[in-house]
Amino acid sequence: MTSKPHSMYERLRLSRTIRWSSTRRSETVIGVQSSVWPLSLGLQVDMPTENPKWCKSSLSCSFNPVSEFGLTGGIGSGKSAASERLVAYGAGLVDADATVKRLQVAGMPVYDEIVAYFGDKVVGNDGELNRPALADIVFNDQDELKKINEIVHPAVRKDMARQREALAKTHEIVVLDIPLLIDSERTLELAGIVVVDTPTELAIERLVAHRGFSIEDANARIASQVSRQARLDKADFVIDNSGD
Repeated sequence: MTSKPHSMYERLRLSRTIRWSSTRRSETVIGVQSSVWPLSLGLQVDMPTENPKWCKSSLSCSFNPVSEFGLTGGIGSGKSAASERLVAYGAGLVDADATVKRLQVAGMPVYDEIVAYFGDKVVGNDGELNRPALADIVFNDQDELKKINEIVHPAVRKDMARQREALAKTHEIVVLDIPLLIDSERTLELAGIVVVDTPTELAIERLVAHRGFSIEDANARIASQVSRQARLDKADFVIDNSGD
């Protein structure tokens, strides 16, 4: 069955108490104008055909007063636009990328550890991290990528836990925007995983046209992440942002 509810947020809200069965399939199409890409963010939400991973009952699923959903997608997928819309609908947001940037400001312990390891070549003239220089190093060397993750991830997890605790006091739905949610070996207790999906070729076009990447850099960044199919295999909801 196809319907058009007011928002993706309402669909996630509904899923807190929705009844699932192996013979039932529900699809929702939501049209939302993206503020990131010059095309509509056509949100096609595919509900699973069987009980999702987090549901242990064959009859129904119910949740605590606050439900947390993981939001993820490959670079260039339009994930940020999706998270902005969910916030506009009333969801609380914990943004992993924003958390990383805040923790990497000059003077923060994470910044100091990065500079101590990688040296002044990753420091800009303003004293802040030269992110393009750092990205050029870590996304072309798996050992260096592993090292930066070892520096950054523990601090990010701790800070995000604090944010989640605060938002749980004021929001019914909390969205965890985590680009590497599927990549990580660590597990979270989530009500579901929302994947923003975009064809790889289109993601590369967006990175080149809107974020100044070279084709080589775009390919390297995408190659450093898990495959598109690996994300889809873990999805409870799929947002199709192919721009159709």
